[in-house]
Amino acid sequence: ATNSSAEAVVAWEVSQAPNSKNLPISCMARVAFPSMRLLAAAPLDVSASVLFDRSTGSIIALGHGGEGMDGPQKIVADQFDAVTLKPMRRYSLPLSVSWYLHAPKMSDGYLLFLGSESPFVGSLFAIDLKKKKVYQQEPPKEDNLKSRRWVLPYEKFVQRMVLNTAQEQHGDAFIGHLGVVGASPCAASWTEDLGDLGDRTQPP
Repeated sequence: ATNSSAEAVVAWEVSQAPNSKNLPISCMARVAFPSMRLLAAAPLDVSASVLFDRSTGSIIALGHGGEGMDGPQKIVADQFDAVTLKPMRRYSLPLSVSWYLHAPKMSDGYLLFLGSESPFVGSLFAIDLKKKKVYQQEPPKEDNLKSRRWVLPYEKFVQRMVLNTAQEQHGDAFIGHLGVVGASPCAASWTEDLGDLGDRTQPP
């Protein structure tokens, strides 16, 4: 969804050959609704989930990133402008596994994660999309003392994105006369008269 009831953002995974050495990627596109006319499209690093944050008017792609050489890759949240689909920021967490928490309206402007792996079991991580900060809070204490909370270093856990990995490798799709075209795996086209076509294919 987007802030406009007449538009939506859709996401899909790109199929690759079994022996392909290319990194897996996802795609997203902003479309008019209900005509599904393509308005913009862009490749993503492979994402487990794609969300819309109404408070900041941005698309959030959740996935994994990092070096991955000395252990599991870490959870990352990539933020995109919901209108242009241009990359904005990447937020990283020191987690490879967590629960994602969401409550309608209450969570607007925030991404909340509950740690489920040692040494972060029960720790709460909050990404503040407006202030561009990442917070960590200790698990609740048995003696009812207030849990300690602090801000994680910006230079380590927040970075401005110019291009994500998928865009560096494949380039952007772009809007042509008949829809999204280009060399990107996310290039696509649309058919304006799908409704009429469906009527014509029905038996008399």
